Parts: sequence; C-alpha cells; structure tokens
Amino acid sequence: MKIGDKENINAITLRHKGRDIKFECFIKPFPYAERLDLKEKDPVEIVFDDLTEVDALIDMLKRFKQESQEYIGVWKRSGN
Repeated sequence: MKIGDKENINAITLRHKGRDIKFECFIKPFPYAERLDLKEKDPVEIVFDDLTEVDALIDMLKRFKQESQEYIGVWKRSGN
C-alpha cells in the first residue's frame, strides 16, 4: 500500500483529533500481507476531527470501489 510518499504501509492508525481516541488497523488480514515486512512497522496515521469526516471517507471509498469495478471489473488477487 502507498499513501502519499510512504510505501509498504503495514499499519494504519485512525485517530480522533479532539478526544485522542486511537484505533490501530494492521494490514495482516488482507490478502497481500505476506509480501509486507510485518516485523518493522511502517505506519501511517489518519486524523479525523469528527464522525462526519469518517462518514465522508467511507462514502468516498465506496464510490471509488464502485467506479473502479465499472472500469476493470471485480478486483482479484493476481496469480489466482
């Protein structure tokens, strides 16, 4: 995964700015995890001001998935 100028992200921390509530998402459950080095963390943090921003991100990801599937079909792991 690449976010900004960081490559091989293997952990994502979602944080609420006002309350400093954190949720750490490790990439290991995803199908491409075996190609990531999970011994050394290469994290990225996404900070939200409120739940409206969380909802906006969810909506954006749903639209991205839908539009991507319209162009290239259902994404499948290569080699299967």
